[in-house]
Amino acid sequence: MNDHLTKVNDCWNTIGTWGDAVPRCERLIDALHCINCDVYAAAGRRLLNRNVPQGYLEEYGKRLSAPITEKSGAVNSSIIFRIDDNWVALPTTMLESVLETSGIHSLPHSKNQVILGVVNVAGELMVCVSLQRLIGRPDLDSDNEDVRDRGFRRKIVITADHCQWVFPVDEVLGMHRFTAGDAEKSQHYSGIIDNKYVKGIVNWQQKPVIHLDEDRLARTLSGLRI
Repeated sequence: MNDHLTKVNDCWNTIGTWGDAVPRCERLIDALHCINCDVYAAAGRRLLNRNVPQGYLEEYGKRLSAPITEKSGAVNSSIIFRIDDNWVALPTTMLESVLETSGIHSLPHSKNQVILGVVNVAGELMVCVSLQRLIGRPDLDSDNEDVRDRGFRRKIVITADHCQWVFPVDEVLGMHRFTAGDAEKSQHYSGIIDNKYVKGIVNWQQKPVIHLDEDRLARTLSGLRI
């Protein structure tokens, strides 16, 4: 097998979307995300076109012929997004849509700092809330959420307790499937999210993803007063 077909410069894990090195890749200015970059696409083509290693077909045949073992727990689909530096997940059963960033119209005389205002979603005005302030730890200051660059900001529309809510997030990663046994309750979580909203934590691609307790979140949203 030719080595030059399998060795790729995975710049997306260092200076790209999934990396934390600085300075960031200058291509992100135009591409916005590594999945839109021709370097990322070319690396994928090289991996797909590489020669089959010796013994691969035999090993793959054995796996296909092996008895199927069922995973414990139901498989659930979740949408993963980022709040500040934390990756968070909610069931896709709550998800209505993901929107581009748009203006938020403030509500006069509103003193509730969790409620950011209202946004226009397909001609309908919906309440926009700060999820970080809503479920953030009360001992941490979360009022600086709009100060620094947030990267690929989006707005997520969810349905909770028969009402629709909108909240801004710093990045949307996409939808992924987990089994019920994948999420383990962490008694030692000490991030920005109040632990009572943490249903479990999944180690996904070497990153902890916090699964929120959707029932508690729905109850908290229903108790908001505009």
